[in-house]
Parts: sequence; C-alpha cells; structure tokens
Amino acid sequence: MASQCFTGHHSFTGIEHRYIVNFSTDLFFLYLLPPIILESAYSLHDRVFFDNLGTILLYAVVGTVMNCFIIAPTLYGLAVCGAMGPISVTLIQCFVFGALIVAVDPVAVLAIFQEIGVNNVLYFLVFGESLLNDAVTVVLYNTMKSFNQMETIPVSQIFLGIGAFFTVSLGGLCIGILTGGFCAFLTKYTSTVRVVEPLAVFSLAYASYLLAELFHFSGIISIIGCGLVQAQYAFHNISHKSHTTVVYFSKMLNTTCDSIIFMFLGLSLVSEKHVWHTGFVLWSILLCLVVRFLIVYFLTFFANKFERLRRIDYEEQFIMAYGGLRGAVAFSLVAMLKESDLPSQPMFETATLAVIIFTVFVQGISIKPLVKCLRITSGTKNPVSIYEEINCHVTDHVLAGIEEICGHYGHNRVREMLDYFDNNHLRPLLMRDPNTKDDDIMELYEKIALQMHFENIAGSSMWTEYTSDYELYKPELILSDNVANDPDKAYLALDIHRRRSTLHPTSPLFGLRRSSGLSGPASPRLPQQQQQQQQEQQQNTPDRETSDDVFFKPSDKLINLYIFM
Repeated sequence: MASQCFTGHHSFTGIEHRYIVNFSTDLFFLYLLPPIILESAYSLHDRVFFDNLGTILLYAVVGTVMNCFIIAPTLYGLAVCGAMGPISVTLIQCFVFGALIVAVDPVAVLAIFQEIGVNNVLYFLVFGESLLNDAVTVVLYNTMKSFNQMETIPVSQIFLGIGAFFTVSLGGLCIGILTGGFCAFLTKYTSTVRVVEPLAVFSLAYASYLLAELFHFSGIISIIGCGLVQAQYAFHNISHKSHTTVVYFSKMLNTTCDSIIFMFLGLSLVSEKHVWHTGFVLWSILLCLVVRFLIVYFLTFFANKFERLRRIDYEEQFIMAYGGLRGAVAFSLVAMLKESDLPSQPMFETATLAVIIFTVFVQGISIKPLVKCLRITSGTKNPVSIYEEINCHVTDHVLAGIEEICGHYGHNRVREMLDYFDNNHLRPLLMRDPNTKDDDIMELYEKIALQMHFENIAGSSMWTEYTSDYELYKPELILSDNVANDPDKAYLALDIHRRRSTLHPTSPLFGLRRSSGLSGPASPRLPQQQQQQQQEQQQNTPDRETSDDVFFKPSDKLINLYIFM
C-alpha cells in the first residue's frame, strides 16, 4: 500500500522530493471509504432518521440529480457564451464534473453539526442527506465516466443508465441487509466467545461492501444497509465491552481515513500540474452555492405541503442549504480521473480544491454564528424518559388505529405493521434475548399497575380476594422471582409494595382513606393472625434510606415511571 502512495517527484530549490500521491481507485474505494461510511451508518440508527426518511431520500436522490443536471449544463452554457473567458470543454465533461462536485462530505457535516448542537430533526436531515448523497454521487459519477468514453451516446444507453441507477442501488441495499442479518444471527451464538464479536461485526460489514462491488452494485449503499441492521439487532447480542470496542474503533477508523484523505488533499495543493482558470473556478463556487439553495427551498416546499407534519421553517432550510460542505469524496473522485481520458482533469481538480476550501473554511466557520443569529432550535442531550417513550408509543398506536378506521393507510399504519413483523419474527430469529431490560421493567410495571387498577375500580368488594393476592407482592417473593438480579426492578417492586401496604385494610391510613370517601363501603376486617403477619411483614420491609447496600438509586427512567404511575 505504501508503494501505491508515494510515486511522484518534484524539484524544489534543486532538491527532488517524493511526495505526490497516486490516488488510485483501489486505495480510495477499498481502504479509505468503507470505514467512513460504516461509522456514519451506525450514527444513523435513530428513530428521527427513519421518521424523516422520505424527506431525506427526496434531498439525497432527487436533489442530487437535480444539482448535477443544473450545474453541468449551466457551466457548459457559460463556457459556450464566453462568460468564463477562453476555455475548451464539452458537455459530457461538464456532466462528469457536475456529478463529482455535488458530493457532500458526511464527515465534515457530522463534525460541524455535532459541535453546533442543532435539533435532531435538522441534524438527521443534513447528515442523512449527505451520507446517501455520496452513494447517489458515486453511481452518477461512474455513469458519466462511461458516457465520456463513448464517441456517441445513443438514447438507449441513456435509458439503460437510468435503469442501472436503480438496479445498482437496490441490489447493494439487498446485499447489505442480508449480510447484516447474517451477522446478527451469528452473534446470537457468541456468548461463550465474546472476543470474536468485534471481529465478526467489522469483517462482515466489510464483506458486504466487497460483495456489492464484486457484483457491480453500490458498495456504499450496501455497507449503509449492513450497518443499520447490525445496529438494530447485532449490537443487542454482543456484550457491553464488545459494543464499546465496535463504536470507538469505528470512530477511530473514520477519523483516521478522513484525515488521510485530507492529508492527500493538502499535499495535492502544492503541485505544478494545476491549471487555474479564474472564470471556471469562480462560476463553479457560485453555482454550487446558489443551485443548492434553490433546490433545497424548492424540494422543501413540496415536502412541507404533501408529506411532513412538522414543517421545516425557512431558517432551517437556510442552514440545510448552507451546510452542504464538500470534502473527501469530491476530492477523491476528481483525483481518480485520468488526464488521458479527460483532458480537462487538471482544471477540474483545481476547481474542486477551490470549492472544498471555500465550503470548509468559509461556510464551515461561519455556520455556527449563523445558527445563533437565526435562533435555530438546539437539541437536548437529556436521555428519553419512560414517560416520553410511553407517550410516543401511545400516540403511534392511536394514530395507526385512526388510519385503520378511516381506511387511509399512512406511515403510522406502515410503522405498526413493521413493528409487529419485527417483534414477532425478526427479533426472535436474530436476537438472543428479544426482550430488553426496559421491556422487562415495563412488563413488571404493567402487571402490578393493572392489579392496582382493578382494585381501585372495584373498591372494598375486592379486599377479601386481595388478601390472597397480596401474598404475591411480598418482598421476599418479589426478590426471588428473577428480580433480585436487577436493583432497579427490585426497588420498583418494593416501592409499589409499600404503596399497596398503605391501601391495605391493616394499614393505619386505611381508615382515614375510608372516612374521606375515597373508597367504597366498609370491608370486613382481616383475621387477627393475618393482621399480625401483615404488620410484621411491613416492619421487616427494608427502607431505601437504610439499605443502600441492597437497593441502589433508581435510574432516571424509573423515577419518571414512578411519576407516571
């Protein structure tokens, strides 16, 4: 690999230095690009991304194609009419340049928007569009390169290129999903060999990329699909240490590969092969900025009108358009062009470097003050409580039920069907334990809360039956029923037990509750022996303030759950 990197030489002050990098196709597509895309795919595993997937695809697919097919003809028209000065460039060459210059760098976008701290919707709209934009850009780039090598382009080849665009994208997605599913199924049986879990995750993700490229599908889309499936299923099978290893090692690889690409970019700035054409460079920078603004506002108008419930306001649209930073992918694509196939390659490379420097330094530095000036809603770093999660799920179910009654099947109904299929088929097949810790806590809560609900409805008529059911919630029985292994669940169960004890007929507060009219008619008192047993049991119930070695402080989720009750 080192022999591929340093292959050129240049004379400076009478001394020859080897530094020019031969940025080959294999070096970029096989070694540097996959880690960047994989880590970005892991970052996309969020509900906000899937809720806004339609809008993201609108920007990434339609917006990227429109950018390419507006910038390229405009540059050619300006060259023909003499607005750039003396220049020799063909229409198909402009399309090659337009296909590579529309590539938005996901790493630069991720770094800047994480530092700014914008709201999750805006963050995933920009970041998701930049990642999927790269996949569309590479397919467009390869198509335009093929057209450039043809002397004449028949109409049949154009329609074939359009069909190949969808075939390459969908084929890569299928390979990625299947490979990710196989990874999840494999890690389901690695509980005794935890050391191989990170290796299995990374190797199968890379294998999905290679398989897609082997069959001439999109390797970028394949590794994105594989990463999303791994984050959904395989990450629940591996241990906590393995998950930490995967997350931080992928971040390290991502940063390293992107740093290497930008190092190559910096080295290429000092070269005698550059061809500076002021008109072409300035028009390229202007068109990249103006066309992106026009397309973002145009597509957002239709997205707000026909698809979205949460509208994207004009301030957020401005940040989305202004945040289209060019970087590693655009430079890598232009560096792989051969001057023998494209005589304008040196001029294209110089213009690409100028666009990258302008977007990264000028737009990247000024975007944070603009976010503050426009008062963009910032994101919250607080974890989602069980109260918020329950409300979210309840809203989803209610909206899906309304759609079912109305006979209109929208995205809520589709989500309900996917969740049902996931919970009943995919999770049992691909996960070692389909129920997460939160699911176990919620199951315990539902069991106890439902019993309390029945008691409050029936009033005193159920107290006789309650004396027998009350034995089910003794602390020693609760702790022996697979709850003692989880301090949060143990504290929750015993806390509810104390509340139930307060409402029991043997409690001193029960008479006060009856006299205040909060319950039904008086219920028969319990036998003296049962009263003594209940009093002894209440006295022996450990208190949280005096038993910190047994019952730990509950998590924020359990506190919110207690408030919800």
